[in-house]
Amino acid sequence: MVLKENKIIKAVGNELLPKLFSSWFFMGALTLFFAKTETVSLEMFQSINLIIFVLIFIALFAAQTFIQKLFPDVKTVPIFVLISTSMLSIEAAMRINDSFMLLGFVLAVFLAVRYAYLSGLDLSMSPKICKTVAAIVCLMLSIFFCSVMVLRVVVYSSPNFDFGIFCNIFYNLKEHFQPLSTCERDGLLSHFAVHFSPVLYLLLPIYYIFPSPITVNLMQALILLSGALPLVLLMKKYKLNSVTKMFLLIAYFAYPAINYGSIYDFHENCFILPFLLWMFYFYEKGKNILFFISAFLTLTVKEEAFAYVFIFGFYLLLAKKDWKKSVALMLLSVAYFIFAVYYISHFGEGIMSYRFSNLKLEDEGLLSVVKNVFENPTLVLKELFRGISANSAKLIYVIQLFAPLAFMPFMSKKFSRLMLLCPVLINLLSDYYYQCDLGKQYSFGITAFLFYACIINLAEKEGKKQSYLSFTSAIVSVVFMLSLMYPRFSNYMLSYSVNGDSYKLVSEILEEIPEDASVTASTFFVPRLSQREVIYEQYYHSAVDTDYLVLDLRGASSESIAEIEQPYIDAGYEVINNIDGLIRVYFKG
Repeated sequence: MVLKENKIIKAVGNELLPKLFSSWFFMGALTLFFAKTETVSLEMFQSINLIIFVLIFIALFAAQTFIQKLFPDVKTVPIFVLISTSMLSIEAAMRINDSFMLLGFVLAVFLAVRYAYLSGLDLSMSPKICKTVAAIVCLMLSIFFCSVMVLRVVVYSSPNFDFGIFCNIFYNLKEHFQPLSTCERDGLLSHFAVHFSPVLYLLLPIYYIFPSPITVNLMQALILLSGALPLVLLMKKYKLNSVTKMFLLIAYFAYPAINYGSIYDFHENCFILPFLLWMFYFYEKGKNILFFISAFLTLTVKEEAFAYVFIFGFYLLLAKKDWKKSVALMLLSVAYFIFAVYYISHFGEGIMSYRFSNLKLEDEGLLSVVKNVFENPTLVLKELFRGISANSAKLIYVIQLFAPLAFMPFMSKKFSRLMLLCPVLINLLSDYYYQCDLGKQYSFGITAFLFYACIINLAEKEGKKQSYLSFTSAIVSVVFMLSLMYPRFSNYMLSYSVNGDSYKLVSEILEEIPEDASVTASTFFVPRLSQREVIYEQYYHSAVDTDYLVLDLRGASSESIAEIEQPYIDAGYEVINNIDGLIRVYFKG
């Protein structure tokens, strides 16, 4: 009897601290939910009496104790710890958009998961429940993602570079079956003169039926999310358990490089992610024809996509010893790259080798970068860490890539598997700032490799560890994604609710401009005016030679507007529409 009482006392003592922490975190999550301020600050709860916080804390602790006694055979305490930590971190993420500040919450999630794992909590659920939960959560995340992409267009927050350009390209694909635009280089030019991207033709049937800027942005969201299908098939092939598949799928839909990587609208790079995942899957299943088709489709996205295909071929050589496929894949990628570079160099504006200017001499081309990297490992390491020492951008970028995946891509004893992480080096070695900006399109290809590495590494873990690692990935992905995306969503929603009528009025005014008229417009109006032969962005177009001038007056000073419009006034243009602080339209009759 005494021994039994000692065990009970010991158990209560061991669980007291976790219950106190979970009560504290539950209290924080509950009060944060009802907080009226958008940011976390010392003044947030100054108006609430301390006694109320104490009573909430005691009530939450008592509720946990009651549930614990009600279900003595269930490990309720680690469940409370996981739920409270996840709730607080997710809610805080919607008010904190600093990645370094978020690390405290990420660390709390990792510690909570570690405690639950050591407590012996089993995360197992029936496959049916897992499928239901995954479907509901992924649908909610998809709606949130698509809403942000649509709202950007509706509130005129999508600029010409690069969204307006692609809108004009799709219009010309629809009308002339050529990827032409006038707003990319301030003159009529084929997009293939800048980037060789035949893949754009795949979207033409959809745009032909629904010709709208909103269609363009939604297509990117759906293309990226379509990568979930090969991801599920890969997880099935590697026999991951149902809980792991559920959490990893949620992590994919919430992964910040996918959601936040789309925040500057459509880019052809979005195709790279699903194409690569299909390529990985077809290789794993031994479907050679489909494997090479998906590899070729990846190459058609952009000339730089050859690097991803080449790296995978090199991985097959080192890790799989699959000489035939690896050599064929590398030769295919190099041959396509040479062709694309030749085309752009002879029929276009030349390859954008300046993005690696730190790895080549001024008169050298992009292929010299590969040679210099091979010859000079000292230079590689110097350049890799130069950006990190100069500022925190690269360090933040690395954290944003790997923390949401619980660092699973590194969890392998096989050194050859680290080849799957090499695409990250492409961005880290570049001297082009935007390569290490998660809010740009340059991480889609990397994302495919990282999730593939996660699946392979998880397959080597025992079931319980699989579940906990994928759970951590799901929660941290949601935390980072909300931190980056929710402020945007909130601002767009607020802007639309306050200025919705104004945006509708702007749309009506823009629709009155004839489709056969040439237009020079402010950057945020270009996408909506892109369905025409001639459309220029005012900032880059100095000539006064179009039928209309459309100015965005939002946030612009009267002096700057006067400077822009004076040459048009001198040339005989007259104001035909004007709404102070919103829009002004000039026409030369």
